Amino acid sequence: MGTRVKMALLTLMLMTSLYSTTSAAEGTKPIVVKVNNQEVSFDVPPVNDEGKIFVPLRAIADALDVSISSWKGNQIKLTNGVISIDLQIGSSSYLLNGVNHTLDAPPRLQNGRTLVPIRFLSEMFGTDVFYADRVANIRTHKPDSPQEHELASEVTGNTSGNLGLDNKGQFAEYKGWVYFFNNTDKGKLYKQKTDGSDLQKVSNDTYVTNLNIVNQTIYYMTDHKIVKSDLDGKNRIVLQDFGASGLNVMVVAGEWIYFTQDKTNMFGQLYRMKLNGTSMELLESNPVSRFIVDRGRIYYAIYSQKLFTMNTDGTNKKKILNQGSILSLEKKDALLYVNNSGKLYTMKTDGTSSTLLLDRNAQNLNVHGNWLYYADYSEYSKKLYRIHLTDKTVQKLSDKKTYYLNIAGERIYYYNPDANENVVLDIP
Repeated sequence: MGTRVKMALLTLMLMTSLYSTTSAAEGTKPIVVKVNNQEVSFDVPPVNDEGKIFVPLRAIADALDVSISSWKGNQIKLTNGVISIDLQIGSSSYLLNGVNHTLDAPPRLQNGRTLVPIRFLSEMFGTDVFYADRVANIRTHKPDSPQEHELASEVTGNTSGNLGLDNKGQFAEYKGWVYFFNNTDKGKLYKQKTDGSDLQKVSNDTYVTNLNIVNQTIYYMTDHKIVKSDLDGKNRIVLQDFGASGLNVMVVAGEWIYFTQDKTNMFGQLYRMKLNGTSMELLESNPVSRFIVDRGRIYYAIYSQKLFTMNTDGTNKKKILNQGSILSLEKKDALLYVNNSGKLYTMKTDGTSSTLLLDRNAQNLNVHGNWLYYADYSEYSKKLYRIHLTDKTVQKLSDKKTYYLNIAGERIYYYNPDANENVVLDIP
């Protein structure tokens, strides 16, 4: 064998030995878990099983301020605020607030301790996990700067006008299609192109409302459930099932679903949860009649009497209107449009500079372009009008009674109860 060949083989053997030694050292390096950069101590070390990090349940629950409310045999219940999770050791099924879901990997017993996937547990309770160089760092930080809030609410699932309590989000436009509640077929979910062609059924769910579409996914309410699916109706998942409850409003903004829910009151408490149905948070415990999510802020009415604003994580609450009866609410840019006791006002988003815009009982408010569309409840017939937001010109668009006023694809959609018909108008 030549000298060059011997040298090459020797070099290869040294490199292989070095790689094996390094890999072995990496494999024996312990996994470190930190919560907000504070290391968590375990009496049984975390385990990496094919890329999934398992940690002792009791220690990580304590670090995340999660309560183990019951532990009977293999059955475990975890709670934190409004979030409740039921786990079973050895089972991939779990309940999130009573709704069944599936784990990628089940909890396991090891050395007398119950280990759970760290990413599952942390994400269920609204935190983020970052894993690198055998260090798992969990962050419980919530955005508190205006820049972070604006980024979090950058993408919304529908317009604030369509999603108002009065209009029920029955129509939503997305990439050349209009998705809608089909009143002629038990309110099932349909879609058609914005020119009215190519009608297709999307789902057999009935009486769908609060349509939101974000990132190729449609979110909606049906039979007191929050459901998401692909745009063609496939991969349907029930995110929450509330059973019997009062009036619900839902808005998808950024990575969160905001909604009202209450089983005893007509109006519900205001919550939010992540787009996969996890990490539910109570934002307002008083009954909320209507709300808008925009640019990192929530504008909402309590008991239809007081108007508040707060950050999308529930912080920095401020009362901006403390009198009257709030009958409708809409927003465009830096102005709120409020029907207060049967008259339409504009005001800044901090509640200042309140100005009478229209001495009419304008409801079903919906802004599109430079016009505010509304049904005039000063008239028994509730006809459809619009007012120009700059020169205050008022135009009547229809003599038909107007309910559920939605705008999508340069068309106006509303329901006329007198004739039990859906009405479609091109925007003038």
